[in-house]
Amino acid sequence: MANYGVVNLKRVGTSLISTLTQIQETCHSTNYPMTFEQIDHPYGYVIYTTTLQTTGKNLSTPHIKDFGYVFLNNVYQGMLNKGNPTSINLNGANAGDILRILVENGGRQAYWTINDYKGLFNATFDGVTLQNWIQCGVNLTEASINSLTGNFDSIIENNSEDFSSLAATSQPGVFTGQFTASQLQDTFFNSTGWGKGQLFVNGFNLGRYWPLYGPQVNDKIDE
Repeated sequence: MANYGVVNLKRVGTSLISTLTQIQETCHSTNYPMTFEQIDHPYGYVIYTTTLQTTGKNLSTPHIKDFGYVFLNNVYQGMLNKGNPTSINLNGANAGDILRILVENGGRQAYWTINDYKGLFNATFDGVTLQNWIQCGVNLTEASINSLTGNFDSIIENNSEDFSSLAATSQPGVFTGQFTASQLQDTFFNSTGWGKGQLFVNGFNLGRYWPLYGPQVNDKIDE
């Protein structure tokens, strides 16, 4: 195994949700949210967007599958989990604010998959059902990742803020960095101290990481 040292990262864009909207696919407008299956997007992510009609606080999604990352006016509020928590307080939310929930498909069952639906099934705001949703699929393919991070020199020039692993876990985003492999050898990415995410090298998806729950902490990167 080769040790290529610490890789300094730069954030792509101002927030995760504003960055991912650049690579979102076909969108569907409906009164109530649609599942991944209904929009023919069985894997990956879907961005659900609606406009709040009232001032309020508590957002509840008791049947979300599997994970939801909540943004109010593109500002990150927190993560929802099909296990816990399934609700979150939106401090300072007002009528006219834009609510976006990035829903992640965490994987499919290996058995009895006929009812293994994914997505946002019902969302309430202070007990009132939210309506008028736009849902857009997001696939983190090699092409889409490269389109976001391809102009690396421009990213470095226009964003002078460095992000350590501690900062990366506090605010979700797309981060990019470079390292030079003087010799091609197997290596690994150590996610200790990070939150939840996915790792790409040269556009290739190497898998998810979530060291808090493990058991895998190191993602192997083959030669």
